[in-house]
Amino acid sequence: MDVLLSQLPALLGVIVGAVGSYTATYLVERVRWNRQQTTRWDEERRKAYAEYAHSVKALIQMSAEIAAARGVNTRFRIVNKVDAEESLKELARVAFERSAKWESVLLLGDDKTIEAGRAWHSLALRMEEFAHGSRNDPEEWASVYADAGAARDYFYEQARRDLRIHVGANVSPRGLWRRRPASAAGETLQAPASEHKGLSAG
Repeated sequence: MDVLLSQLPALLGVIVGAVGSYTATYLVERVRWNRQQTTRWDEERRKAYAEYAHSVKALIQMSAEIAAARGVNTRFRIVNKVDAEESLKELARVAFERSAKWESVLLLGDDKTIEAGRAWHSLALRMEEFAHGSRNDPEEWASVYADAGAARDYFYEQARRDLRIHVGANVSPRGLWRRRPASAAGETLQAPASEHKGLSAG
């Protein structure tokens, strides 16, 4: 008994050391797991935001082409003849894709980015109405088009905030969104090549 009592402090030391070592290892692994999960969901949100942005831009691009063919979008002229029936079918496909991509934003996005995304695509849907012929005022088109550009900027701003992406104060995605008039470039509603290389760059 005396021998056991004499060894008790050493045994307690071993037990305390083992518990401490286990706790420290658990905490380190827990922090690492949390960091990995955060990185994973950040990447999923980045992908959702980028794919959604691409789908809205495609919808606006298609609407702009059809509106130009109808004479409503007067900033640009049509060089190649646009098949109205085929264009409206493609517009419907693009609109469906936008709706599908939006579900991922609703699932993964934060409130402010969702609000910004909803404001942007509400303007895109108004532009779609011009393509379908339910709106016909060129001045209204120009106003909606300009508002859509500002809404796009705001969406990217909120997405970068949510993803904790810091860029220079003078960096704006608006420059990539502008289209060159066909009369100057000899082209119709073509986005700069840099715009197709990566949406995350804004």
